[in-house]
Amino acid sequence: MKKLFPLVVLLLILGCKSSVKTESKSITISSAEVKEVVMYLASDKNQGRNTGSDGINASATYIEIS
Repeated sequence: MKKLFPLVVLLLILGCKSSVKTESKSITISSAEVKEVVMYLASDKNQGRNTGSDGINASATYIEIS
């Protein structure tokens, strides 16, 4: 039984090893694009983006579709 325990632990460790490899995609964002997003989110049109306000909903929608 004592000889079996290390073998079981080793098999569990090797069995849990993830073999899924994901490829990451590089995204390039220009400073003009960043400025546009920040200017919109910081605008007075969004009414300070308080919780439950129309401004927070508009900002969330903007981020969602961007």
